[in-house]
Amino acid sequence: MRYYSIHGLFTIETNTDIPVPDYLEVKKPIAKPDMNIICGPLELKRPKDSMMRTGYYFWRDEKSLYIDYGVRDVKLVMRDLLGKPEILCSKNFRKYSSQDSWNDLINAVILLNLIKRGYTLAHAGSLSYRAKDGVIISAPADTGKTSTILSLVAMKDFGFMSDDAALVGKGFVYAYPEKVKVSPYTLTGDLRVKKLKRKIFKSRMLGLASERILKMNLTDFYEVPKDLVVEKSPIKKVFVFGGHSAERTVKKIDSKLAARMIFISSVDLARLMHRYLELYYYVFAVDTYKFTEEMNRIVEDSFKKAQCFMVSAPRIKDYAHVVAETLGKSS
Repeated sequence: MRYYSIHGLFTIETNTDIPVPDYLEVKKPIAKPDMNIICGPLELKRPKDSMMRTGYYFWRDEKSLYIDYGVRDVKLVMRDLLGKPEILCSKNFRKYSSQDSWNDLINAVILLNLIKRGYTLAHAGSLSYRAKDGVIISAPADTGKTSTILSLVAMKDFGFMSDDAALVGKGFVYAYPEKVKVSPYTLTGDLRVKKLKRKIFKSRMLGLASERILKMNLTDFYEVPKDLVVEKSPIKKVFVFGGHSAERTVKKIDSKLAARMIFISSVDLARLMHRYLELYYYVFAVDTYKFTEEMNRIVEDSFKKAQCFMVSAPRIKDYAHVVAETLGKSS
């Protein structure tokens, strides 16, 4: 068994791989985990009144939704997902499920339970400035967020907290250090990140052609060293990237606007409407709108005391300098 504690907010026991950062794994067993995820033998007796939906049978009891494909022992049980959640699956369910689908399912259930506790994962990077101020950085996908995060971490005043999913709530940001997806064109400052593919594909056009035509995977995953990770910081600054401009510009914006922009991109990240979860919501009449409303409120409340900025720049590499200069002026 493996055990994870998301900063004491939510704990997990599992005997299979789950998309939670290794940083949050704990060595000692957790006596009463909040969630169990177990993969192994699963004996299900399908009732005669079970329903069929595009390839599998499903039925429910008071707390559980059962899914049985009827062949090759592909089975899944989702139990009490908004109480004391359990996800049980057969080994063949894991074998035939894509890694992305499995990750989305587990991430969504974790997120629902964090939201219940007043916390959420937002689509943003996060840093700690001088080990005391939490900094949130948001940008649309593939527009320079990761380059900015890694370039800042390479500077002496910054600690790493997350690259793509910032754990926020009650005015604080918490470390959620997943492995960072790095392309040949990601800027990394002085961090020792593998650069072999970058050397091979110096031309961005050549890289794009190789990915789309030859189906080559040009990305690597970089794990930021634990000694560069900061556990928790109060949120003091929020930077939202506003896109290309002829000059570097920094403009103060209202915290509600910053929260709204980050919330909009976070809803898609959450994958709350995973195909199995959508069925679970239906049969148990779960009000999913309530969770998205609460997610928005959590982000908004977390930014209330923060200074928020819209940043634009002519080049991706400029963003890190703009953020560092703005923080330096306000400290």
